[in-house]
Amino acid sequence: MCPDVGPMAYLTAVAELDQLASEAAAAVRAIHSAPPSPDSLAAARTIHEQICKHPSVHLIAFKLAEANSPPEVQHFAFQSLLTALQARPPVLYNEQVSEVKLWLLNLIAGAAAGYPSFVRAKCAEVIASIARIEWPHNWPDLKPALLAASTNS
Repeated sequence: MCPDVGPMAYLTAVAELDQLASEAAAAVRAIHSAPPSPDSLAAARTIHEQICKHPSVHLIAFKLAEANSPPEVQHFAFQSLLTALQARPPVLYNEQVSEVKLWLLNLIAGAAAGYPSFVRAKCAEVIASIARIEWPHNWPDLKPALLAASTNS
């Protein structure tokens, strides 16, 4: 729990993130149904824009990219992170980018191997986007993690 917010505010914030993640997952599944309706495409576009501008986009993406999510939802999660990382003015700041880097290192160490190749490719885009700015000085753990993952696969 954040020290500067009360328990009710924290629970409300968590509920909001869960709701956004649920809406996003439903929208992505809807556009991957055959054939998607114009309304479902518009809804998916709207939720994507809303999530990418959210100050906790990284937390929503973490939830959407869970191993039990459908691959298209996982891909959406990484695309949302990538969009937020490339946004100007920035949506994510140093502390949040640090959380994303730690999460990505954990994925590299194990869970990402279970993702389909198109999801892994989007994950690699996110890693490359952060690495262009952060590596090597602000992300020294990246190279060892990548080397370990390459020898384990």
